[in-house]
Amino acid sequence: MFIEINLTRTLNLSRCSDLSHNVISAIPVGLFSNRNRTYNLTILFLQKNRIEFIPRNAFDGLYVIQYIFLCDNKIQSLADGAFQRTSVAAIFLFSNKLSSLEGNPFSNENISEIHLYSNEIQHVSSSVMMGLRNSTTVTLYLSCQYLSDAPWAFNHVTVKCASPLFVPTISFTQESIPIALRYQRFTCNHTKRGISECHPCPPPPPGTFGDGRNGCTACPPGGFYQDEIGQMSSFEGGLNCKDCNIGTFVRNGSGQSTEQCQVCPEGTNQTMAAGFRACVCKHGYTRNNRFKSCELCQEEGLNCTFHEYKALLPGYYWNWSFPTANLDEYQSFAKNLEDESRFYENQFINYSKEIPKIYKCPRSASCVNHMSYTSKGISGSCGYGYTGWL
Repeated sequence: MFIEINLTRTLNLSRCSDLSHNVISAIPVGLFSNRNRTYNLTILFLQKNRIEFIPRNAFDGLYVIQYIFLCDNKIQSLADGAFQRTSVAAIFLFSNKLSSLEGNPFSNENISEIHLYSNEIQHVSSSVMMGLRNSTTVTLYLSCQYLSDAPWAFNHVTVKCASPLFVPTISFTQESIPIALRYQRFTCNHTKRGISECHPCPPPPPGTFGDGRNGCTACPPGGFYQDEIGQMSSFEGGLNCKDCNIGTFVRNGSGQSTEQCQVCPEGTNQTMAAGFRACVCKHGYTRNNRFKSCELCQEEGLNCTFHEYKALLPGYYWNWSFPTANLDEYQSFAKNLEDESRFYENQFINYSKEIPKIYKCPRSASCVNHMSYTSKGISGSCGYGYTGWL
């Protein structure tokens, strides 16, 4: 989607404007340079779009702007003077497609912070650093592990290496900004001085991502971890964690690296990704805990095919009325096992009570158990004309 220049002449753009999560592919030159109108924007959200290039004077006319968010686009290059003729203080360009910084894109004496981490930037030319010479102090945040050479050093320019163990802090005095950021990929804390301090996900320790709902969210238990910062799901409530190696999982969630992914327990299928559990059980095995071992389903009359809980084959019955067993709890546990998402219920990740003994029905046709392949049919079912236990 291309933004029409006339669009900003009719929109009410005051203080904070959110154009994020669209399919904007380009910013036309002159978008904000309207002689007949003054824009009072202090913050502009343009993240989560499809922008590939920032042209010269792209934000000309935003004379009181303080923060421009361009993270999570597909930006590959920046034109000389891309941010000049503005009052922007902080530019957020993390999680884009930048591989090098050339020319003079940041020639603006107002800039104090440039967030470039989670880009695989290998080279920062000396012209980029020299272009910042008019500023008093500038901090560049980079993912330094990708650099092939050190950036040209100037006294007024500080280069800091962002990582899961060091996440930049951004301070705001406007309450509307941190509220908006909490729904993106940030976590914010309000200080006693009336200032909100925000961090892109994850704040130390690492192992979180932004899910578009709750700010920074921990990677769930199972085959997931996150070792980068500024990561956000592609849709609200989605997941943006890396997968552990095949057959490994993180028991308690918040995985920070592959080193925390441990081998799935005995009785599980270690040839597959763990998913939202400690790997699925092998064929013919069942479990009593989502994140522990599986046991062979040996007792005659058990149906353990295509699910990880115990149910009945046709022709068999069991009695759940004993006080040491609890059918409701076991059905809730089984239903929870059927949930292949991070939104399963934590209170039902295990079943700790007894499972009753199985008996063969005198008449096989009277114990049809036609729903035993689902959690709803665990108790068993009688054939037409039959009811109750023997």
